[in-house]
Amino acid sequence: MVYLSKNSKNWTPGTPLTRLCIGLLITILAFNIRKTIHPFVQPNVPFHLVVVGAIVTEFFVGIAVAFISLAIGLVLAFYYFIPPYGVFTAVTTSDLIIIANNLIVASTAIILLEYLRRANYSSKLTAQVATSQRRSLAEVYNQVLFNQRKSQAFIKDITSTFAAIGDVLFLMPDGQQPYPMPALHLLVNGSPHAAQPAAWRSLIHADDLPMMEQELLGLESLSDSTQKTLRFRLQTGDGSERWVDGLLKAVHYRQQWRMWILLAKGGLGAQRRADD
Repeated sequence: MVYLSKNSKNWTPGTPLTRLCIGLLITILAFNIRKTIHPFVQPNVPFHLVVVGAIVTEFFVGIAVAFISLAIGLVLAFYYFIPPYGVFTAVTTSDLIIIANNLIVASTAIILLEYLRRANYSSKLTAQVATSQRRSLAEVYNQVLFNQRKSQAFIKDITSTFAAIGDVLFLMPDGQQPYPMPALHLLVNGSPHAAQPAAWRSLIHADDLPMMEQELLGLESLSDSTQKTLRFRLQTGDGSERWVDGLLKAVHYRQQWRMWILLAKGGLGAQRRADD
């Protein structure tokens, strides 16, 4: 009962004044009905409709107004429907028994109905909370599925890209200079290990350098899904030139950090066979 009172006390509509007015209207209606049939029933069941009116009041506007309605109705019924009619007289034992009987019956009905109304309101609140939680869980589940699909796509992209890490010629993190990889040194010097990391521009043939600078330094303007094929020449260590076909593409890390790479198209072996 404490739980229901704590969580369901606001099930009644309107302001306290509105509820009081509704309760008084119901009480007056019940009184007028009893007054209308009074010539036919005389002193019999003087409080019957008073009790009914209080129970109806409880159903619509709550327990507080219901007891006010019951008190007013009992006074009116005692004055108009207990002989002698229209005057207040001393209360007899018989009157006390009748009043107490109707008061117990009405109070029990009002309290039980209040409990049921609050329980019904509490169940509605619980249903709303459950619906909200199901909706929230569905949103979380959909977000998990979405992240899982993104992760799977990311893993697939990383796996396909770095399965041939030895074919990566340049790494280009956002906002940084291209970094020449061992595969590039292998094509230039015949060895993946340079004695000193050379500036990447010195590895590109002079005639192709402007084009490569434009492509490798202007990556911010490209979309993530862009893939470009670049054909350019390397300046080898013995003074000759080597044609290379490269594939420029973006790779993502944790969905936030992006890096561009330039792969030897077809693999490093294919590039060396083409040169031979």
